[in-house]
Amino acid sequence: GERAGRSIKSTKQAGYLIYGPYVALKAGDYNVLIRGALGCVGAGALVDVAVEKGVHILAKTTIDEPDVEGIFASIQVSLDKACTDLEIRVWVSAESDITISLLEIQPVLSPVLEVETAPIVAGVREFVSEERTLKPRFKKSKSKKNAR
Repeated sequence: GERAGRSIKSTKQAGYLIYGPYVALKAGDYNVLIRGALGCVGAGALVDVAVEKGVHILAKTTIDEPDVEGIFASIQVSLDKACTDLEIRVWVSAESDITISLLEIQPVLSPVLEVETAPIVAGVREFVSEERTLKPRFKKSKSKKNAR
């Protein structure tokens, strides 16, 4: 590949265009996004996400036409245990005309369980049975509070 500012562009040579960043992550679910642009020929480009020095492949897919946000690969991966070397690899054919501008690894937010409790009035808890229910809630941004 050939550097073009902060991007890397294929150069009509088959092989890995990018690999890395060998990032350490906790166990959990993650979205891997690859942003960029395809030239007139995007066929033949593949992406995989691997750990353990590239031996254990978590997911793989072909690169498609980018969407309106420039994302041409969106892959969800699950880590059963923490890793020290998550790697994203993009392989291109000699015919591929592709530019990669950004890799993103985002944790997938899981529901937060909140315990429903009795309301507090003037510092004294109103009588409520000891039975409490759990309701799944998705985490909201810190600027918004749950209104109840």
